[in-house]
Amino acid sequence: MTPFDLSAHPRTFYRSPPDERIHRASLSPTVEAWVVSGYEDVQAILKDPRFSQTYRGTLSAAELAALPPQPDYMSVLEGNDMLSSDPPEHTRLRGLVHKAFTPRLIEALRPRISRIAETLLDDIVQRPERQFDFIADFALPLPVIVIAELLGLPPADLPRFQAWAEVLTSQNAYTSPDELTMLAAVTEEFTAYFSEIFEQRRAHPQPDLISALVEADEGGTRLSEIELHAMIMLLLIAGHETTVNLLGNGMVALLE
Repeated sequence: MTPFDLSAHPRTFYRSPPDERIHRASLSPTVEAWVVSGYEDVQAILKDPRFSQTYRGTLSAAELAALPPQPDYMSVLEGNDMLSSDPPEHTRLRGLVHKAFTPRLIEALRPRISRIAETLLDDIVQRPERQFDFIADFALPLPVIVIAELLGLPPADLPRFQAWAEVLTSQNAYTSPDELTMLAAVTEEFTAYFSEIFEQRRAHPQPDLISALVEADEGGTRLSEIELHAMIMLLLIAGHETTVNLLGNGMVALLE
């Protein structure tokens, strides 16, 4: 089996024959992983209890005890959301979030998302130079604006939210002490801001996702404060990065 090049063109990844959809890949000089792209293979892995959503789930009790203490800010970035938890914890979190993400809430966003996209495109069309960067000018700002409105954040706070998004969606690239210090500072600002928002919504609920998450109840349980932070972080990172990549790869496919 030949090593897989993660920087290869997407068509290499998606159109490979079924027997070539499992690859060994180097994520860094010290970390290797398996890349699985076939639907049936991915489904089998996700349903197999021998696999875990988080590396901590693969460690023994002794190995977990030997891990160095985790910085406080990392508890928001990993370990308390659906992407990094296994059943039964994953099942509980999914049940609570499902209470908030109702079809009515999502469908109600459609007209507003269209208007945001049209506004971004209008700004581009009006430029005298008739040139633009599709990622920087459209694909990046669109999901951040949509997510901010979905959460119910004040428009005046959008620049701050966009600045946090830029740092937090790149968190896996930060390795130096200075970069990690910056990540910690941004995460602390993020959690302090949303703690205040959570408190406001508990006192005065609004027709937004934060209010729905704060009020979600499943069998008498609710999302804890740290789980609320982790869920907002997950929405920002997963909803932002995937949308940017989808739009960018879609544009490449269209141009070709």
